[in-house]
Amino acid sequence: MDAGPLVSSATGCEAHGRSVEALEKRADPAAPEPGASAAAVMAHRLSTKAGRTIYALRKQIHRTGVWNHQSGAGF
Repeated sequence: MDAGPLVSSATGCEAHGRSVEALEKRADPAAPEPGASAAAVMAHRLSTKAGRTIYALRKQIHRTGVWNHQSGAGF
């Protein structure tokens, strides 16, 4: 059975910039318990190295059509 697309959505806010703690190498946290909420599973997924790498890909989305309509409007 196909579970569908893997969603990687933010589960909370973090301060901008990087702290020394964020730059230190650390092991991935333990997996959540089997009955954990969807938010807990998503938070765990994003706290792993692989999850952070996948979430960082959201910055690569290029939306060419969004601003094209403003090019002739003087914006």
